[in-house]
Amino acid sequence: MEQLRREDVLENGLNVAFVDVSNRYYGDYHRVRIEVRCFLPLRPELFAGPAELDRARHLWGETLSWARPLEKMGVCGAAVETTAADLVEAFVASAYPYLSRPEFPVRLLARELAARRPAPRLLTPNR
Repeated sequence: MEQLRREDVLENGLNVAFVDVSNRYYGDYHRVRIEVRCFLPLRPELFAGPAELDRARHLWGETLSWARPLEKMGVCGAAVETTAADLVEAFVASAYPYLSRPEFPVRLLARELAARRPAPRLLTPNR
């Protein structure tokens, strides 16, 4: 069962949610798993022009989203809550300085759009 642990909206417009999807897998041993879910609303000011905005909205809708798991296995029942909180705080401490930069949304969109471009065909088959 999913449980929202924390949700932040960074100054650059990025929404970050920490969703707890931990489970018990054997006896008193647990898999502590936090999914970091990031959402970037596609706003016109993030694009060079309306054509790029339309292309992005065609690909992703109104919001670009991605997720990253944070996980620790073999956690005893008494330490589950502390371990989950530690995973969240470690991510916030290490990733937020990068994610909260003003230029991050534009760079992310450029990278994602570039990844969607078809690869150039260097060789063509002989017929």
